[in-house]
Amino acid sequence: MDHSRVTASKWMYRTIPQGSTILTEYWDDPLPLMVQDPRTRNYIGREVHIFDPDTKEKWQVINEQLNTADYYIMSSNRGWGSIPTTPERYPIASQFYKKMLQGKGNFTLEKEFTSYPSLRYLGIPLDFPDQWAEEAFTVYDHPLVKIFKRND
Repeated sequence: MDHSRVTASKWMYRTIPQGSTILTEYWDDPLPLMVQDPRTRNYIGREVHIFDPDTKEKWQVINEQLNTADYYIMSSNRGWGSIPTTPERYPIASQFYKKMLQGKGNFTLEKEFTSYPSLRYLGIPLDFPDQWAEEAFTVYDHPLVKIFKRND
């Protein structure tokens, strides 16, 4: 089984239209990965500095990015798994994630990709979701990739 970021990247190349603007989060792996020649799709990639301090200026930039984006990619739980745990430091970003993950923003969850550890027992696949595990597993080894599409 491919790594979830590889599977997500292949899906993106097959599904996301040429010339689409894709937002990815700073300090996480930007998608799509180069599993094929990226010039074949001519995506416009933008990086969201979600981990910067929550300031008016930060959110002016992010809101401009969100208003022009077609897709928003969370390539792991690095942002949505940590920022909401410190709402005193990231009050606006915490609310942003809450709305995004509840489908209440301008984007809707289009697709999720996982690559949980698994075994086969008597021919039956047994997956072991590890999103509760420490960061090395959830960010690097077995990230849960979330792809959001702008609402029409």
